[in-house]
Amino acid sequence: MKARTVKTLVRWIMATRNGPLWLILAMVPLFLAPAAVPALAHRHGLVAPALAILKWTPPFAAAAMMTGAAAWVLCLLAWCVALTVALRWMDQWPLPRRTIAGGVASWDNPCDRVAAWFGPTLDPLIGKILRYYVRSPQLRFNYPTAALCLAGFGYMHHDKPGLSFLAVLGGIAGIGSMSMGAMTLNVFGFDGNGFRRYFLLPVSAAAVLAAATLVPLMLGVAMMPVAVAVWLVVVPVHLSLKMVFMLFSSGFGGMFLFQAIGVWVSLLSPRQIAFNATMGNKLSFAANATMFANMAVAFGLMGALPAVGLAAVMAYWWIAPAVLLASAVFYLATLHAGAAVLETRCEAMLCMIERGY
Repeated sequence: MKARTVKTLVRWIMATRNGPLWLILAMVPLFLAPAAVPALAHRHGLVAPALAILKWTPPFAAAAMMTGAAAWVLCLLAWCVALTVALRWMDQWPLPRRTIAGGVASWDNPCDRVAAWFGPTLDPLIGKILRYYVRSPQLRFNYPTAALCLAGFGYMHHDKPGLSFLAVLGGIAGIGSMSMGAMTLNVFGFDGNGFRRYFLLPVSAAAVLAAATLVPLMLGVAMMPVAVAVWLVVVPVHLSLKMVFMLFSSGFGGMFLFQAIGVWVSLLSPRQIAFNATMGNKLSFAANATMFANMAVAFGLMGALPAVGLAAVMAYWWIAPAVLLASAVFYLATLHAGAAVLETRCEAMLCMIERGY
């Protein structure tokens, strides 16, 4: 019952224009509470009052009932009644309407001004794709979440600046791609049947693929310094130039690597997904495998590098720029080879997108 109530509330929040942002702001305290609340309670002598309140919550009441205090079943029944009433009340809320009957076309907004940097061939494509990302509920949810995650990685070692740096050095390798969510793993799937329109344009497949991959790179490059700045606000760490170089080499290297893999997944295993989808997982198996691999690299390095130690990592600082160079070469090779694959597989991709598999 509690899960159903929370799901209904989240569905209503996500239907609003700024729902993803409000949901993130509500989730941050929940993420920080397990680590921060016990420490604050011990420091201010609030353990006993907190336990007195918590014993009336469903988990504590259920535990007490299982140990023989059968009277706590009344507490659980009261919670069920309260949640049922709350659920019936929320079911009557009308979902916010986000559609409009019409609007004035604008050709001089920030997306068009950014797209103009890339010349007349890529300008229309980048403007369209950049709008997709900016208006995507997934990006609005994942973009700020990624920056907060990086700060969370460093905060786990807030009392040891060296270990905090190592945790962030490992975690930042996956942050650039994680901030884009499923968008880069299914580049053309969000177009749906509109995917066929790319081949009615007087542009080459190479231009279409370049535009589709440049936009997430721009957004990732812009997010990376912000994520590092948020971490430094949460955990003030003195960084040398070598440390800064290693941080951005790791971040950009991971971003180039997983963006390139995302291109291959988008070409070989596209899947039609509703543009306004935020929750739920409708990606293909290959896209899910790539997403979990990205997370495994980020969390694995985040745990492994502090175990290795700051001195050993700094002694082999050149590995980070070497990974960046190799990833950049792999990304450029992917653009060259992927254009030919896009041109030859366009009909097969369209069939997979239209049929939903």
